[in-house]
Amino acid sequence: MDYSVDVSVPTHGLPEAPVGFGAGEVGGRATRMADRWAFERRRNAGLQTQSYAGGVAVVVLVVGLALALFREADSDATLRGDELALSSLAQARFESAALTPASGHAPNAKVLYAKDGTWLYLIVEDGDAGRLHVVLTEKGVARDLGSPLQRGGIATLFVKQAGKPQRVALRDRSGLLAAADLKY
Repeated sequence: MDYSVDVSVPTHGLPEAPVGFGAGEVGGRATRMADRWAFERRRNAGLQTQSYAGGVAVVVLVVGLALALFREADSDATLRGDELALSSLAQARFESAALTPASGHAPNAKVLYAKDGTWLYLIVEDGDAGRLHVVLTEKGVARDLGSPLQRGGIATLFVKQAGKPQRVALRDRSGLLAAADLKY
């Protein structure tokens, strides 16, 4: 005589399937099934954790790659700016002027500029040029050009179509640090 019973057992996320138990197999088979379900739950939990960790790793990788490309592009732009400045120096007649310190903590700086006003190149010897602002004054109107680009202990700023400013000044939050009057 066969005493088999069809029983639906919850599988915690897996599809339910009928399982047949014979009279002599109920204990052993049920234990094997319980062990299998426990194994599947642990495996699925591990896969979810691995999937989450994999997603985080992908995000970190993409952000790191984007930052590296941004830094490389910024470095390339700086290099092109320096190449443009040096090329302009080689091709044009220019003047130079040292910026005269207006305070005790002014950095050493020099400005090179084209006689026709097509460009201006400022070189600053300072380890913290991000705090500085370059201000050009032309016909009584001051124009803030922002901070020079820092590379080690030297910072530079190349300005195309600078016009013919009468004065170049370096400022920080405390005020005027150094300035030069330009002659054309």
